Amino acid sequence: MSALGKLVARLVPAPTRLHVTYAGRSEALDPRPLTRLLVASLLADVSSRVTPVNALQEAAARGLIVAETVGGDGDGFDRLLKLQVEDEHGNRREIEATLHRGPRVVRLDGVEIEFDPQSHILMMRNEDRPGMIGLVGSHLGAAGINIVNFSLGAKGDGQALAAITVDRAVPDAQLLAVRSIPGVLSLELL
Repeated sequence: MSALGKLVARLVPAPTRLHVTYAGRSEALDPRPLTRLLVASLLADVSSRVTPVNALQEAAARGLIVAETVGGDGDGFDRLLKLQVEDEHGNRREIEATLHRGPRVVRLDGVEIEFDPQSHILMMRNEDRPGMIGLVGSHLGAAGINIVNFSLGAKGDGQALAAITVDRAVPDAQLLAVRSIPGVLSLELL
């Protein structure tokens, strides 16, 4: 849960709303400890005083509205965690993850994509056309950066979303080089 909270904080730096849905086989689940742990890790960069015990009070004090729902379709997973996060400008991100064998993101903003949120991740949005994976892989490989996993999902609008797990942090120079590849629309290190 901590890794998912940290991922949320990187994707939406100043959230004002967080809705957590525990779906799938959740009839006997008490979500309160999980939600508190998630919120504590989301707010950890804001304050070292935040703990799972006081996380919901700290969230309320910072204007973060936290809601949770238990139940619903797990979309083929025994337990699926759905996170909807919104900032003050109405920008919204949706993360779906399973906690089976550690946290695994299985969908981001409606795109099926799988990655370990505890890793070094490059999140790339690119034109959905042949050769993009090869170009990005060649640039990273030439810089000595090893790709551990490359998960790509088509958005359906001529664009694709990729979660590229690498073995170490990527220096700014390599981030700039990959961003300059024709067809790469955005790239961020999570």
